[in-house]
Amino acid sequence: MSFTITHTAAEGTLIEGTARGDGSAEILKSNGWRWGRSISTWYVPRSRDNQPKTYVINKTVKALESAGFTVEVSLDRAHRPAAEVEADADDRTAERIDRLNVRSAMLRTESERRLEAVDGALAAIPSGQPILVGHHSEGAHRKVLERATRDMNAALTADNESKRATAAARAAVNAHAAKYSPLKVANKIRTLETNIRDRERKIDGAGRPAATGTWREALIAEIAQMRDSLTFWMQVRTDQIAEGVLIEYSPDNVNKGDKVKFWGDWHTVTRVNAKSVSVGTFRPIRYVEIEAHEPATS
Repeated sequence: MSFTITHTAAEGTLIEGTARGDGSAEILKSNGWRWGRSISTWYVPRSRDNQPKTYVINKTVKALESAGFTVEVSLDRAHRPAAEVEADADDRTAERIDRLNVRSAMLRTESERRLEAVDGALAAIPSGQPILVGHHSEGAHRKVLERATRDMNAALTADNESKRATAAARAAVNAHAAKYSPLKVANKIRTLETNIRDRERKIDGAGRPAATGTWREALIAEIAQMRDSLTFWMQVRTDQIAEGVLIEYSPDNVNKGDKVKFWGDWHTVTRVNAKSVSVGTFRPIRYVEIEAHEPATS
């Protein structure tokens, strides 16, 4: 039996040709693959819009071939523009928030319906009326109470699930807002710059054997994708500064004796450095971490 492992930026890493009961499922699962019900195939998690995880792919190929399968591999290292990737991610987040809010409303309506059913059922029984054991009304009375209990439990379950959906929607909203917070953007830029330099050193050698062959090709593709992403996030930061969302602090506008706010607390600047300020015994605070600033009073 022959399989084909493919990778593209838009679809991620997928495998074609598998079938239920062919013996491939356990091998794929043990190598980190997951079954995608919506796409009806196995995929490598978090492989969309990332460079292919060759270590996962190579391990998978080796395991499948050892089990008697034939495997072909086709990897496309081209990346999608970062602006397109982030726009798609934002759209998916918005859709998820909408789904959660709709689900919460439906569950809340179901909970209210069940509570009304409880009230309707119990209304037929006089207030405080006990079950008259042996009386002809005993069976009907017990059925009413059983139905009321089921509806009450269903109402509580629906209400709890509604609250969980609301909480999940709120968390998604907060996570999306945090994604574009000035500090998050600054950290994203810093990480990308660090990772680009790291891969450039590996290509150049930098005191060790320079990358060659497929490893070099993979590093070049990663750098190209990271530079594209870096351009996108630097533009986000530029826009935030232009819109007044972010004040760009530096030695030009922060001086010794000023106060800076970080993590909700104010600190007095004891020394101004190129990329950070010293604040006594507290660790240096990077300029991008400063939440607010007050000049020293003369």
